Amino acid sequence: MTTSTLKKRLLLKPSLKLNAFSNLLAIGVNIAIGFFLLPIIFSHLGATGFGAWMLVSSLIGYFGLLRLGVGTGVLRYVPMYRGQKDNGKIEEVIGAAMAFYIVVGAVIFLVSYFFAGTIADFFKGGSEFQSLVKFVGLAAAIECPTLIYDTAIRGFERYVLANTLVILGSVIRAAGLIICMKLSYGLAAMGATLAIVATLYLIIEAVAFRFYCAGVRVIVTKADMAVLKMLLAYGFIAMIESGAALLSFESPKMIVGKVMSLDTVGFFSMAIMLVAYYKRFVFSVTQVFMPRFSFLSGRKDGNSIRSLFLISSRYVTIIAGTLALLMWVVGPAFLRLWFHTDAVSQVSGVLAVLTGGMLVFVSHRISIDLLYGLGFVKRIAAFALLEGALVLLFSIFLAYRYGMTGVAIGVAIPLILVRGVVQTFYVCRLMEIGFFSYYLKCFLRPWLIVALLAVGGYIIGIEGSIGSWLSLFGVSFLALAAYGLLTWFVVLTADEKQKLKTRAAESLLSIKTLFLAAEKA
Repeated sequence: MTTSTLKKRLLLKPSLKLNAFSNLLAIGVNIAIGFFLLPIIFSHLGATGFGAWMLVSSLIGYFGLLRLGVGTGVLRYVPMYRGQKDNGKIEEVIGAAMAFYIVVGAVIFLVSYFFAGTIADFFKGGSEFQSLVKFVGLAAAIECPTLIYDTAIRGFERYVLANTLVILGSVIRAAGLIICMKLSYGLAAMGATLAIVATLYLIIEAVAFRFYCAGVRVIVTKADMAVLKMLLAYGFIAMIESGAALLSFESPKMIVGKVMSLDTVGFFSMAIMLVAYYKRFVFSVTQVFMPRFSFLSGRKDGNSIRSLFLISSRYVTIIAGTLALLMWVVGPAFLRLWFHTDAVSQVSGVLAVLTGGMLVFVSHRISIDLLYGLGFVKRIAAFALLEGALVLLFSIFLAYRYGMTGVAIGVAIPLILVRGVVQTFYVCRLMEIGFFSYYLKCFLRPWLIVALLAVGGYIIGIEGSIGSWLSLFGVSFLALAAYGLLTWFVVLTADEKQKLKTRAAESLLSIKTLFLAAEKA
């Protein structure tokens, strides 16, 4: 294979494995930063201040609905036009999206600035709460054009570059917040830090796009209204899906804040945050498939789409099961050690319930990436709306009866019903796959293994034996080892086992070769 041929193949079909690994690295770094930073924020602000910090983050997330999902359209059409080798269309898409997001950013800032007082009064947050809303809103406004650069880079399937920039931005943001807390500044100064970091991050993204997406220009002044209408037509449905997702995963914190208190929000957010890390970790693996499905759609390669869908569904479920097992077995102890307080024991039930619902949701995430890649955004929006409406209704109703645990149940039930049954039934018909055979092949056995190990751990009281980080790592290792062995013997096929053995042997040989080369040097 010639150098030019290799370069051409890499440009047309970047490695899904490398992209997925870069996503995992980015989420891993973010988790590590959160692991270090969040207890410091909790200690610095206290339970009430920490609850305000988490609540404002959720509230500002709703302003993102003003973007009308145009960024999702960019991630849909850029790889599709790449598949058609039409750089002119790619420029039109990026330029129109950038012009729109600049306007949206201005609107987000104005809304957050002029309604900050009303929001603070609603949650009885005070003047500092009001200032925090303004600064976080400004940061969200600045992030709008940044998102277009990031999405365009990912549309070229340059996830390694995009995730490198994400890691850099996260490190700078964490450093800024630490400096604020070292100087004993409060919520307002921490919000201002987010706005400053967002500005720096925008500059870095723009420079990276210019140098690494050569040949594609961002010309805002020549934005084509017809292209913008196309993005809005696609993105509006995606926006509905995003809004519904906010109802599912962000409204529970606001319900807790209104029905109970800001202190309660702080503790409830700890469980929500751990589950959110779980979701983000799995999404970091699956999100590389959406542009690939779109790319294959542009080439009208239905057989490859179906094959990729089945294989990815199966392996994503195994990964999702691994994390769910850890959440169930060591999750409560992890929170206790992480935040250095036994008060988090009140959210153990919340964490267990949310993990069950999230296991079903993330296991079926490939279905959502498939529908996005194929352009079936209306179906995604319909499923998300149904899910969000049920979460809102169930959570409000159960919050008054069962407190935080009731809210968690109100979240988990719709996730299981909508994603595990309704959405899956539709996707199976679309792919011409049997519903029960799909479940049997991709989901049931990993889920059963996780459930048996989690129940076994609960019966023997393994969580109570965890009193230090060392014992937590030890229990985690035992749980993962048991899951790995059962997956090897019960889930994997003979061909899959042979492939894993071959790859392991090749990896060991490569390591051995490197050591020999080092010795000779």
